[in-house]
Amino acid sequence: MAGKVQRLGKVASELNVGVSTLVEFLQSKGVAIDPNPNSKLEGEHFEMLQKQFADDQTLKEQAKLTAIKREKRETISLKDTNLKQMMFRMMKTILMFQYLKKLKIHQLNQLL
Repeated sequence: MAGKVQRLGKVASELNVGVSTLVEFLQSKGVAIDPNPNSKLEGEHFEMLQKQFADDQTLKEQAKLTAIKREKRETISLKDTNLKQMMFRMMKTILMFQYLKKLKIHQLNQLL
């Protein structure tokens, strides 16, 4: 990739480093560069960055290889009559509690 011009933002994402970090490093090496992600880098500057931040790039590549295994999800349908009955009872109980909450204590005594 020597000689190929690349944008600073793209290089930052490839190397898994922030744009400001790359700009600080290049400025410490005497390279004048604008901190704009659209700034262009010469091939020799890109090679310097690759050598300096190779560890960060390998970490990014290793993270890509690590696959996250997801648990298999089950679908529950209301076609099952037992489940329908259970849901109905639960809703009936909830509604009853809501109704009782609204009643005053003396009204409860009259019901009992």
